[in-house]
Amino acid sequence: MSLKLQYFLLIDIGGTKLRSSVGDSTGNIIERVEEYTEVDGEAEGALQKIFDISEKAIHLSGIDRKLITKIAVSFGGPVDFINKRIIKSQHVKGWNNFPLCKHLEKKYGVPAVIDNDGNIAALGEYTFGSGKGAKSLLYLTVSTGVGGGIILNGTIWHGKNNLAGEVGHIIVEDGGLTCECGKKGCVEGYSSGFAVGKNARNYLIKNPKIKTLIRDLVNNNLEEITAITVYRAADQGDNLAQDMVNTSIRKLAIAIANVISTLDIEKVVIGGGVTHEKERFFKPLQEYVDKFAMFKEDYHVPIVRAQNKDDAGLKGCIALALGN
Repeated sequence: MSLKLQYFLLIDIGGTKLRSSVGDSTGNIIERVEEYTEVDGEAEGALQKIFDISEKAIHLSGIDRKLITKIAVSFGGPVDFINKRIIKSQHVKGWNNFPLCKHLEKKYGVPAVIDNDGNIAALGEYTFGSGKGAKSLLYLTVSTGVGGGIILNGTIWHGKNNLAGEVGHIIVEDGGLTCECGKKGCVEGYSSGFAVGKNARNYLIKNPKIKTLIRDLVNNNLEEITAITVYRAADQGDNLAQDMVNTSIRKLAIAIANVISTLDIEKVVIGGGVTHEKERFFKPLQEYVDKFAMFKEDYHVPIVRAQNKDDAGLKGCIALALGN
């Protein structure tokens, strides 16, 4: 006997984009609508924009709204998942300590649940993606920053202050490079896509006589250097670029190995823009993690690429709706 199909309204609120969809309990995303997050009217304007984009997603899906049994929200910032509130918003003014789920429940008449984007993506990979079948996993997104979430025994591990999974701010070098958070030595300051580009720019500004393909690829316009520039130069055999890429991967491996050694994680899943450099990224990362983690001789934790990619937030919302 098959279980009755359930339908959910899914809302993914990121730093630049707002997405809404209708999904079902098998993990199928029926329709997607996407707009930029920027809004007029601060809190009220943002809420109305969510209503508008959600109405459009429901209409395009062809699903009777009466069949939607729950709303799940992924938010790019800290949330109080128990009281279903946004703690702090960098994207929308007036959304600090904002009861978003309360407004959604009033609008649609069904329960709403919320979590931050790292936890949501982790849950999505655990349920529908590369982490399927594992009992525990560490999910990381390596893109502009380094964020993620931890699944233990099938459940998101939030920690006492809802701060579990902030792997990007593990210190990998005491007194090291300054991170965007203000601390020194965070892995995000070495391994994020933003950091790889920034660190290359800063190094070449301080060392103007060094010859490198990194300069050539941007016609010596150093402000145009990005992580992609550095990876391209590394692929073409530039020694400096290869050293920079290797440093970023090695620092990330230290952080991952520390989590593995602490929590005995079964699998590591990584998404984000940097993972597009598949061969140059994953092979050395796996080798370093195997070297740094405990019991490396007889204990191997696979590091795999995320499957859900652009749908990480929406797939994770389905998983959140199913589990609450």
